[in-house]
Amino acid sequence: MSKVVVALGGNALGNTPEGQIEAVRKAAPSIMGLVKAGHQVVIGHGNGPQVGMINNAFDFASQGDGKTPYMPLVECGAMSQGYIGYHLQQALQAEAERVGLKLDVVSVVTQVEVSAQDPSFQDPSKPVGNFCSKEEADAIAAEKGWTFVEDAGRGYRRVVPSPLPVKIVEMDAIKKMMEMGMVVIAVGGGGIPVICKGDRYVGIDAVIDKDGWFDSGDLGLKTLDGELILRGRKKDTIVLRGGENPEPVPIEMKLQESPFIAQAVVLGQDQRFLGALIVADETEVKSYAAEQGILADSFEDLLAKPEIKKLFERQIASLINHENGFKLFERINRFVLLAKPFEAGVELSAKQDVMRYKITSLYSNQIDSLFAD
Repeated sequence: MSKVVVALGGNALGNTPEGQIEAVRKAAPSIMGLVKAGHQVVIGHGNGPQVGMINNAFDFASQGDGKTPYMPLVECGAMSQGYIGYHLQQALQAEAERVGLKLDVVSVVTQVEVSAQDPSFQDPSKPVGNFCSKEEADAIAAEKGWTFVEDAGRGYRRVVPSPLPVKIVEMDAIKKMMEMGMVVIAVGGGGIPVICKGDRYVGIDAVIDKDGWFDSGDLGLKTLDGELILRGRKKDTIVLRGGENPEPVPIEMKLQESPFIAQAVVLGQDQRFLGALIVADETEVKSYAAEQGILADSFEDLLAKPEIKKLFERQIASLINHENGFKLFERINRFVLLAKPFEAGVELSAKQDVMRYKITSLYSNQIDSLFAD
């Protein structure tokens, strides 16, 4: 089973509610095919035309009767996520009913943290809203502090920052819902941009744009069908003594499908085989031990029991094998069980990524034991 991200363009969704309903109805069977094939599916979508429509409607109404408040761009983005998600939910639920599949579809109003120090805040460049004259632009800029630029002789438009994303705030919730078998619609329009102020997030008028590509260091391959499959990161690639180049991330992700494995780090640079540091899930392991009548004075003592080591051997062998697409050199020959979970700022970065250089330093004794002859 794979995790599949389906991306729907904002323009492809149409410019009217009726057009959008028809567009998602046509897309639903293809998405349902992925679900029926056993994949975990998350759907992202653009929202440029939809945000523009919502923003223009509020702008027009606020200038008319004086009773309708002006709606900031960040709130318009949040509204567009709900509006698009609602149509996608209805289309997918109807398609699931048609093919006889019981399926939960949920939309997550998704915030994406950006840095307040991002250079784009000093040089906004993403045009939003309607065209206006220079006189109108100057008046609005004086009133609201907005930045306007002349756009190819067509008039003046407001420009807002286009910062790079730092993290998806609701990522843990999205992952949990996917693991429960739900189809999740999330990060619409690149997410609602927020900055961290003290102990809370604050929305900000900006656009997390598809043009903000940067070198992430990810490795990928393109299939014959034109699909891009991420296989790890350049800096994570392990080179074994025999010249093989296993990617640790896919192996780690597969290991973590076991209920008994909370975290895993695969190692083996310049070694003959791969080994792993495995953080055991304390709740699951203790439950198993109680069922089997395995007694120990502490969790660390429990992990040292031969019966528990055999349990993990079986788990690893059932996951990292030929049937699941792994080559012989990608199998885990030895492992060390750890009782203490990895922590942000110690073994993990603020984005919860494994800091491998920290792991090799902090666990040098355990790593040495993995590869001792």
